[in-house]
Amino acid sequence: MVDEGYFIPVDNVIKIQCALSDVTFLKGNQKINDIQHLNELISSIRTFYIKDFFLITENKVNESNQHRITDYFYKMGAYNRARGKNSSFYNIPNDTKLLFKNYPIDLYHPIKRYIGEIFYRDGQNVFDFEVVKVSI
Repeated sequence: MVDEGYFIPVDNVIKIQCALSDVTFLKGNQKINDIQHLNELISSIRTFYIKDFFLITENKVNESNQHRITDYFYKMGAYNRARGKNSSFYNIPNDTKLLFKNYPIDLYHPIKRYIGEIFYRDGQNVFDFEVVKVSI
């Protein structure tokens, strides 16, 4: 069940998208310009601030191809509410400082654990994953 309260067939999912709002760094006040820049700085990032996660479906469900699952991940314990200036977002610490298919592995972890392992039992189903930078 997606955040809007309706069900979608998991076999209709073709991509999972993460809407990244901001990051904080271990040292200094650097800024990320785009997702490629994020990958170059992976070892110096402390925390990722997430606006939303979406399932993207091949066929429309409830008149849309994009389905928000941010609250689902939050309820499952995938991340916490951020504090301070980023309090309207969720935070994911950059524990591994590694990339998965050019994206931070810590952003992919909720997908593997709370979708792959639950709906596919072995957690090995790898979805097309995309991180997009959103400005607020």
